[in-house]
Amino acid sequence: MLPRRFLTLCLIGAALAPLACEKSDPPRSANTGASGTSGAAASTAAPKAGNGAAPADASASPTSDAAAARALAGLTESAAAAAGDAASQALPAGHPPIPGTTSPQPASTADSSAAPSDAASPAGAIKWSVPGSWQAQPPASPMRKAQYGMPAAEGDPESGLCVVTLLGGGAGGVDANVARWVAQFRKADGSPLAAEDVKREDREIGGLKVTRVEMSGRFTDAMTGRSTTTTTDFRLLGAIIVAPDGLWFFKATGPDATMRSHTPAFDEMLASLTQ
Repeated sequence: MLPRRFLTLCLIGAALAPLACEKSDPPRSANTGASGTSGAAASTAAPKAGNGAAPADASASPTSDAAAARALAGLTESAAAAAGDAASQALPAGHPPIPGTTSPQPASTADSSAAPSDAASPAGAIKWSVPGSWQAQPPASPMRKAQYGMPAAEGDPESGLCVVTLLGGGAGGVDANVARWVAQFRKADGSPLAAEDVKREDREIGGLKVTRVEMSGRFTDAMTGRSTTTTTDFRLLGAIIVAPDGLWFFKATGPDATMRSHTPAFDEMLASLTQ
């Protein structure tokens, strides 16, 4: 009798085992009962509940947990991509892209070759037109407001240079600065220039007081890097303009023949002066 009763109990236990497993793993369909609906809702709501972390649900099945994990992973990747794009767009133009971003860097739209028609006239109280044959150059000193190359005449060893500076506070006055320019020239025998060697004209242009000067001789000017006296004659075409913000100096120097060829252009530039 004992063996038959033991065998009967084993058969009953084997029959009840699937029912116990079914209760521990609720159905996943929303139409199979309240427990199944609750599990599906929990897995669907998990990605929305927090910033990437879903609340644990003891009733969720392994399959539901896997689906929630995939959804959260997709949300995290999308958020990371969006954050990367925003960071990429916030970078300055021309900055290399940050690894992991998807938005290309906006290219700079500035055209370095384009310039306003009066680009050679720096910010200040006066403006002028630059002769078409002159080449604007980056100022070689912070004191210079503008700088222009003047092509050399045939046979001259170097080109001319026009330097524009602005000095506030009167800068010693017009006469003192004209005298300073005259002192930079010597005759061929080394003697200083006489008054008759200097052409000076005071005029009014565009409501501005303009002093134009011209002289020639052996030239020395440490301020422009010419620390030794030239062995041939150089010529200066200069102008000092009294403006509301100070004295503006236009000083053009170069080999004599070159500067003579640019004299008409220099005077046309002065005639264009405006406030």
